[in-house]
Amino acid sequence: MEEWLIIFKDRIVASFTISEGQCLVIGRGREADVLIPNSSVSRRHSSLELKDGQYYLADLRSMNGTKVNRRKIRSATPISKSDQLSIGKFILKPAKELDAAVEIKPAASVAKDYEDGNMTRYVSGIYNETDLRRKKTPQKDRELTVLAGHATPARLVLKGKGIKAGTDRSCDLLLSGFFMGKIQFAIYSRKEGYFVAHIAGLRKTWVNGKRLTKARLLKALDVIQVGRIKIRFT
Repeated sequence: MEEWLIIFKDRIVASFTISEGQCLVIGRGREADVLIPNSSVSRRHSSLELKDGQYYLADLRSMNGTKVNRRKIRSATPISKSDQLSIGKFILKPAKELDAAVEIKPAASVAKDYEDGNMTRYVSGIYNETDLRRKKTPQKDRELTVLAGHATPARLVLKGKGIKAGTDRSCDLLLSGFFMGKIQFAIYSRKEGYFVAHIAGLRKTWVNGKRLTKARLLKALDVIQVGRIKIRFT
């Protein structure tokens, strides 16, 4: 578990910790895991993930952008703790990387900069965030594609809903093979994305060659495997 800071000028705006396997949403909305209640920050602005010891920073279609070493990013980007990271006008930094010579103060005196509401403030004005998002191309539905083994159907579109996979006829994805569970694994939708969890069965469920012991957030091109069955998430 490591502590990270959100900094504005020489003030600490927020601090939080992140553990292996977590993916935290940073934004001004009440649903954000790390709250920055400022009008320049989108409700769901960025995400920080720690996966297999590697940190990944992503922009969540924010208005004012997320930058790594002064370059705007979109999808999950591997970062190091020494990189220059910014969320709009705020700096993201591991607490251990603070220069001891720099004085960092609590954020109480900059509370006047904080704003909440239905608008996100852009450099050149105020725009209705909801209207802007309506103009964007809708995100493509996620899919499961059978790469190897016996599973039906060979392609399954998730359409924002969860599914069950196993030998039981009630499952959305029917698996064939010895020692499969009636419900081997389930995929369910949350605001962060789609999660996969092992449910039952003598065979284990694997993701990218690692045994699934708890619910895991799926990323594009992850491969779920049970016995000889391999299923790609896209």
